[in-house]
Formats: sequence, structure tokens, C-alpha cells
Amino acid sequence: MKLTEMLFGLLEYVHAAKGVSALQLSQKLGVQVKTAAMFLGKLRELLVVNADRSPLSGTIQVDGGHFGGKPRKARKRVKISAAEVQNRIAGKRSRRARTGSNAYLNAKKRLNRRVVFVLRELGPTRAAVRTIVGVAKSENESDALALIHRYVVARSVIMSDENGAYTKLSVNYTHKTVQHAVEYATDDGVQDNQAESYYSRLRRMEYGTTHRITPTYLMDYAQEMAWREDTRRCTTREKIGGLVRMWGPHGLSRWWRGYSQGVRRGFEILLPDLFKLEDGVLG
Repeated sequence: MKLTEMLFGLLEYVHAAKGVSALQLSQKLGVQVKTAAMFLGKLRELLVVNADRSPLSGTIQVDGGHFGGKPRKARKRVKISAAEVQNRIAGKRSRRARTGSNAYLNAKKRLNRRVVFVLRELGPTRAAVRTIVGVAKSENESDALALIHRYVVARSVIMSDENGAYTKLSVNYTHKTVQHAVEYATDDGVQDNQAESYYSRLRRMEYGTTHRITPTYLMDYAQEMAWREDTRRCTTREKIGGLVRMWGPHGLSRWWRGYSQGVRRGFEILLPDLFKLEDGVLG
């Protein structure tokens, strides 16, 4: 790509509230889709490698959201009975078991389901000021505690939902929970709406821009959305300047160099790998 194309690509990248697709960028720059995809991949690499993951403090909201591995709907529509309609009205909705080839395909798809953990530090106005993300295979206690202990200062206030993965946080933190089965926020203001705000943007990107995010690159997209959330009040000039300042010291791409020749990263960045990346032992 020419320098002018790169600068115009940066402009398009920072202007997109929910990300930009490789196809759309290729049309605007007049380059091949693969070229645009590599350009976007290298920008996400910059964000993953250079993210500010210094420990959060104060009040932090924590949550985990499921991405990928969505089952496909059955090929044929089945008319439900009158009794099942009554059960659904009464809140006793039954789950139909999928049959045929879809059952096998959906079992394979569920293997690609991942959880994106998000930590969001709240500022004086209760708006999020900094975001740290990590990807795991499930919303489990081990990964949740490892992420929080590494990136949250002890004795901070942590707000989460009632998921059992966060039960032991009260040992090192002031842990407050909201029961989402009952309410969105407690009377004294305990909620995780800033975490949900992050997920809404990431899901809009998945549904409307990329249409699919594979586990291999889920961390890349999750970090991109974290950057977009944290810079949402910055000017276009500030956003582009920040990316350019990352670009200089980063040097050649580690994960996208040789992509056109068939060289692939070949691994997904889960939480243990994220820690290795920070420690400089992950390629």
C-alpha cells in the first residue's frame, strides 16, 4: 500500500464507530480485499501489543460475554402445539432438541464459543475511562481471578453480576453484586452497565460489520473495541496520532507478515497467552 492509502485507511478506521470491514475499506482505497484485511489486521496487532494494561483502581465493573459458536437454525420450521404456546405464555418455554445434520454442525460450532472478559474502570462521573479485556474458553473462576488479580489493584471496589466465577473476589476486594435475574441495578447503584455497553458495541461489530469472528482473532477484535471505547471522546487527530506513535516503535508485523504467502498466526490469544505476551515470551 502507498503511504497516502495508509493515511486514508487510518482515517476510515478511526471514523468507524463499530469497525470497518475489509471489503468496504478495499472499495474506498481501491485495493484488493486481502490487502485491506492485512492492513486492518496489522492495526489490531498494534492495539493488542501496545495496549495499556497497567492495573486498574477505584471502582471497576467486571463481566463476561459469550461470542462465537452460534448454532444454526433448523432447515425446516416446526409448527408448535397449542399446549406449548400456553407453556411459553406461562414462562415454561421448552427447548427443542435439534435433529438431523444440524445437531452435528451445532455441536462443532459450540466448540468455537469463547468468553470475552472485560474490566472497566469508572471515572468521577461514573463513566468508564479505561478498559482491559481477555479471552477464555468459559466464564470460569480460575481465569476470572487470574485476570482480575493481575490487572486490578487490591482493595478496589469491583461490581459484577451473580455469576459464581466472581464469588471469591471478596477476599482481596470490596465485591458488590447485582442479581440480573431480579434487576439491572440495585437501589444503591451497583450495576455493570459499562461492561454491557462494551459488549453492545462488540456485538454490533460482529453482527453488522464482520458477521463472524473466529476464536483465533477474537482477542484482536475485542481489543479493538476496548480501544474504541477508551478513545470515544478523542478527536480524529488524537486517534490517528496515537496509532502512528504505536506504529513507529512496533516495527515489522509479527502476525501478518507473509499472510499473502500463506503464513498464518496459527494460535488464539487466551488469558495465559495474554500474560505471556505481556511478559515478552509469546511470538
